[in-house]
Amino acid sequence: MSQTIHPHPGGILKSKLRDQRIPFFELADRIDYDENIIKDVIDGKLPISPRLSIKLAKFFKDPIDYWLKLQINYELGLVSFESSYAKKLIPDPMSFPLPDRFG
Repeated sequence: MSQTIHPHPGGILKSKLRDQRIPFFELADRIDYDENIIKDVIDGKLPISPRLSIKLAKFFKDPIDYWLKLQINYELGLVSFESSYAKKLIPDPMSFPLPDRFG
């Protein structure tokens, strides 16, 4: 499994909105979605749900699965990175030497 961490889809959404000079609250109004959720997605606090991905795809005229694939790739990369990172950080307790008083 690749250890590439893909960007959070919220960063890509933020970039697209910036390029088109659309504030996030205007996007929320135009796609009939909660602006707080849009803001949290842009900030990387929430994932892009299937429902939101469909609305974004229609709004930006992207393929219907574009946003969902971005989210899946981000999560898979994150899981892969975290699992490989954790293996390096957690030492085997059986490899620790015993204190002098026991040996």
